[in-house]
Amino acid sequence: MPPNRYYILTLLVIYIQIIFTSGYLVQEFNKRGYADSYSNDGIGCTISYVFQVTNEMGEIPLTSTDITTDTESIVTMTNPNQFLILMKFNVSSTSTTVKMYIKQIYASTLGTYTCLVLPSTLQLSNTPIQWKPSSNGNFKTSIRFQNLVKYYPLDNLQTLAPYTCGGEQEGYQLLNLICYLSSVVNSSFASPNIQISFQYPSSSVIIIPSFITNVTSITTPVFNAYQQSELGVPRATSIITLEVENQIPSFFLRDGLGSAVDYQKVYGTPNNYIMLSSAIVTDTPPYSVTAFFFKNLQSTLVEPVRTIFNIIEKVSVTSNFKVDSSLQNFIIFSFQVQDYMPFEYTAYAGVYNTILNVKYPMGFISRNMDIHTYEITYVNMNYNINLKTTVPGTIGNGNTFDLTILANTDTVSPNIVSVEYVDLKGLKMLLRVTATDDKSGIFKIAFDDNVALYSKDISHGTLLNGVFEIFLDYTLLTPSLNPRIVIYDWAGNRNIYPSTISGTFIQPFPKYIYAKPSYLQNYNIQVSFVSFAIWTCDVTTISCKNTFFVNFNNANTDMVIKLKLFIDNMPELIGRWNSETKMYSVDFEIAPKAFTSLVSFEVGYQGLTFTSESLRNSGFNVDFNVYSEFADRMPPLITSILIGTDSQTQSAFWNIRITDEISGIKNLTFYITSSLDMYTPISKESVSIFDSRKEYNHSISLPLPTNDIIQKYELTYIDLYDSNGIRSVYDRYQLYSPGDNFIHPLMSSNTLLNSDLSVAVGNSAATDTTPPKLIQIEIPTSINSDGLDNTFIVNFTIIDDIDISPHHTPVCYAYGGMFQYISAIASIRINDSPTVVRFSCVFKIPYGFGYPLTDITYSIHGYSDINLNVGGVNTFDLWAMFPSNNIVSTINFNILQPVIDYCLPHSNLDTQLTIVGHGFQSDISKIGVSVIYGTNTTSIVSNILSLSNTMIIIKIDSAMINKTVSVLNNELSLNSNSFVAVPTFQSTPVPIKCPGTPECGGTSQGTCKTNGVCQCTQPWTGVDCTSKILIVDPPIVNPNNPDTGNNFNTSEPGEEATVQSVISLVSLQEININGVEIVNHPFKQWIYKNTTLTTEDSGYQEYTYNTDFKHNNITTKVIATVQYYHKGKTISFAGEQLEMLPSTIKYKIELSSYGFNSSITTLRLIMNAFIETSNTDACSNQEIGQDSPNSDFIKLQVNSNSLYGRFIKRAIIDNRIQQVSTTFINSTENYFNISQTQIAINIPHYSFNTIIDPDFSVLIDSTGAKDKSDSICSESNSKKGGLTRTQKIGIIVGCSIFGLFIVITLLVLAYKTSWLFKSKVQIIFKLKKLNK
Repeated sequence: MPPNRYYILTLLVIYIQIIFTSGYLVQEFNKRGYADSYSNDGIGCTISYVFQVTNEMGEIPLTSTDITTDTESIVTMTNPNQFLILMKFNVSSTSTTVKMYIKQIYASTLGTYTCLVLPSTLQLSNTPIQWKPSSNGNFKTSIRFQNLVKYYPLDNLQTLAPYTCGGEQEGYQLLNLICYLSSVVNSSFASPNIQISFQYPSSSVIIIPSFITNVTSITTPVFNAYQQSELGVPRATSIITLEVENQIPSFFLRDGLGSAVDYQKVYGTPNNYIMLSSAIVTDTPPYSVTAFFFKNLQSTLVEPVRTIFNIIEKVSVTSNFKVDSSLQNFIIFSFQVQDYMPFEYTAYAGVYNTILNVKYPMGFISRNMDIHTYEITYVNMNYNINLKTTVPGTIGNGNTFDLTILANTDTVSPNIVSVEYVDLKGLKMLLRVTATDDKSGIFKIAFDDNVALYSKDISHGTLLNGVFEIFLDYTLLTPSLNPRIVIYDWAGNRNIYPSTISGTFIQPFPKYIYAKPSYLQNYNIQVSFVSFAIWTCDVTTISCKNTFFVNFNNANTDMVIKLKLFIDNMPELIGRWNSETKMYSVDFEIAPKAFTSLVSFEVGYQGLTFTSESLRNSGFNVDFNVYSEFADRMPPLITSILIGTDSQTQSAFWNIRITDEISGIKNLTFYITSSLDMYTPISKESVSIFDSRKEYNHSISLPLPTNDIIQKYELTYIDLYDSNGIRSVYDRYQLYSPGDNFIHPLMSSNTLLNSDLSVAVGNSAATDTTPPKLIQIEIPTSINSDGLDNTFIVNFTIIDDIDISPHHTPVCYAYGGMFQYISAIASIRINDSPTVVRFSCVFKIPYGFGYPLTDITYSIHGYSDINLNVGGVNTFDLWAMFPSNNIVSTINFNILQPVIDYCLPHSNLDTQLTIVGHGFQSDISKIGVSVIYGTNTTSIVSNILSLSNTMIIIKIDSAMINKTVSVLNNELSLNSNSFVAVPTFQSTPVPIKCPGTPECGGTSQGTCKTNGVCQCTQPWTGVDCTSKILIVDPPIVNPNNPDTGNNFNTSEPGEEATVQSVISLVSLQEININGVEIVNHPFKQWIYKNTTLTTEDSGYQEYTYNTDFKHNNITTKVIATVQYYHKGKTISFAGEQLEMLPSTIKYKIELSSYGFNSSITTLRLIMNAFIETSNTDACSNQEIGQDSPNSDFIKLQVNSNSLYGRFIKRAIIDNRIQQVSTTFINSTENYFNISQTQIAINIPHYSFNTIIDPDFSVLIDSTGAKDKSDSICSESNSKKGGLTRTQKIGIIVGCSIFGLFIVITLLVLAYKTSWLFKSKVQIIFKLKKLNK
């Protein structure tokens, strides 16, 4: 940003500046931009300046009076070493430099700035307001205030009813608005505009167009409701659809409380579509949804829907704590649940709390009818503590259960002494925290919601006074710019550090800047480039694989970007630095049949968010369009279902019809469960359908129970996919689906939605209601949690009078402190008989699990007999059943034991390897690292370059072989595990010589890139940077065809001459595998349209031509778009950045599907090009080559004039970037004054669409055609310069067909008289003098 008197000139406070002054170390912690704000009262500015002074050389401690500045200021000592300066400045038109003094000795310049008064009015830019709706009723846009040159809090705003708006600021001028209608019912107003006022000055009011689409007439939409009335589960589904025809009004959905209701478009076109809103209802009051739109500026009701649901309680719970004097270290939380479904509850130990998700079979003990008993083990830390558990209770309420444990006393909160970041390569660091505690010891240190250190991360010292360290890769995190730290001890005490530790500011993670985002976006971080590989995705039939590109000024290549595309509920995508394109990129795919829309997006980078709306307001092209003739986001639905029993086959059946009218069905999944055990399916069926049929009938048949026990078989899980991956899901007990945001597969009618999906089977009451018994268990006496031998096995045996169920798999649980647990799924070890089964649970214990406990304990749940009597045993039960056995395991955890977790990726060119793990300590004399290269058997002791407790950097030989590394604690003779580090291959780029002598015209005209391409310095251009640009007049439009022609006068040696050039689209040819033409489709009649943008200065004129032809009953549409660039512009096509120089003419040719004769035939697009001079003393020449690795060129030259064509080797084919090639067919009708060629762009076999993108220009070359060995020259020209052999042949041929030449010339001239499109394309003059 160019400096002027309104900007800070020298406030380099984003970097910590260290200045030694009389033995004092001064460190600045200021937030950049504090001096960049307007006066907030119109009188003056007050700047907060924070710094720390450390006594380095035994000086006398400072007081506030020892700190002075050369302007009015107030100095406050925040702690013995830290001071805060509030500097005050009057409004002035001149800048002021402020200096700080310590004991009257100059210490530092605090900044140079100007205090300004906010402009009396805020001026909006002329960029049109574009609102983007979201599914939750909000609308987004971005506005720019063009007269703001300093910071002003634009997000402090107010709006008039019925609108409510919030703002998020980007830099000085941009404000991203999110607005919604706070009141819809009975709303009316004279104008739909939105009025926004700002806090200061009070007269600052702006008015912007509203997001409301007001209509004067409308066809009333059809409002449908599909609602469950009673399911016997603590939830119900309400589905609302709105069918809209021939209009695009803004619809607003509200529930009974006036809150916005989420919706999505699921079917149709932009003007005719179906909106759908689905809600999960968990409360008994009436639930209603109402739709509104605005007609004649008055809110108009579509139709209200009001339904009362009969919802049972969420979870009916009776709970209590169990204690056993024999097992004082363990506590059981027991609860009985009626009509159980998975739920979360909160467990407290002191003020520490965590959320536990109770999901079958965790804690399951037994079932009595519909009452399920769950018992979960807690581990007691032997300190006075209040255990509290809050579980869901009756609707809208919760139940809390308390247990006070009396043991050792620790009521003192832990403390953090210091925090240290050791910055490493990339977004990696060592995070060290020094902390102390009174008695129980440090349990957890959490940095916001990003990362936490635990007891296991102790590096030095003890849990009462120690250093904790982790190796942290924070590439995918979003660290706070103002971190907040919370520390807990094992007694549940807590201490919170919101922004400082002992008065010292908590710094952000390395490479993140300590400042407000709005300042950063004006100073440090600005977007410099935005592009999509494919700007318009036609997903009518197929998906679109695309790539997003973005770059920033001073980009940090270690960072990642986070891209959020607001289409199809796409998840956030991660993008990384692309070393080939020298910018960030992220790949994504749009599924077929998405709704036509201009897709908005957000880019996250270094803690900041850039929206597409704000980028558009900043002058970037961000118009990424998705097009579909007919959209389909409605998944497959069940349209009929027949349920019953068949006495002949003795089976229960479900005959199901599924339909998907547009996209077709791809996959079906169904689970059947018994009412005796709703959580373990007795039948699972999944069907894949490969022909995407529109209707499918599926039958499920299940044999009736052989034990004849009365029960119900029920269809409890349905999962249907269409060919686009759109799902409908029904999960009665919420066991399998990831969320509630799926359309219900039974919503095609209220009858189906409320149908009973169960069938009654069996005739006899159960006589056996007892679960199997656990009769034997083997638990290890001790286990290691220090990383070595981290697997252990728990064996147990289950027995019953009847067969053990093969459908049920038990799960083992091991419990650590503070509600921590791990689990292992059992497998059958020995099947002694159908009634006796031996199981094994293989645990893989995480590093440090259980530490600092001495013991951990176990429970087992989820085994069953064939009568579906499910059971489990808790810790107390195991103790009671096996009093002589050990049902606890002793924890072994040695913090000095070296353990390798992994090695960071490395290549064959790297000479260093980073090892990450634990227990490495920090004394290099006590640690050794051995490396075995490849298949060698001898290890080599490697040099350690850097060492910490969790990281070692060693020196390695750079080679493309594996390295097996291990770490040894030499002092204690402790060996780590071995880890094999596999390198990736990376080639060393070999510089390629660039064209030209000197290369690229010399250093003042261009530079040679490593790929052999010249990077020209403006105004130089061309393959070898020896050409300059001449701006010519815009072309004349030809409404008949997209041929472009050019006539211009030029001075050639000896006379004035007229030069003419023509580029034309000729035909589309189908060719066989040998390149032989099969059929030719000449382009005959075109439909013309001027598509030049009039709303903004796009920098180019655009004309579009359409034609079509039919072949093999398929109509192929051809669209030729011709663009003439008035001024230079960088564009993107197929992932390539292309520089369009002034006066460039660019073609974009689009082809729809083609009726190929064979699956192995291809196409070629034929273009003609020629250039001719009226000079009779002339030579012609042709050159073909590559002007970059990704594009070919042809230059047709007569004398010093050339027609230059560039052909990108990439095309967009079937919505994917693919390689294409270009063939130049040299004409036999080239003469001394005319050079022509036929251009064949070879297009591979495709199915749906193709886009290619050549461009052309005219050059004037200082090296004339006569100086090139393969030129064709006139006789007089040849005599002047002497003849080469090739030139002599050219003259002989020219004379022998002179008569034919005259005929052809007359025909060409006659043809040219019909051209109406006389385009004056770019003329580039070379400055080299001609030698005469």
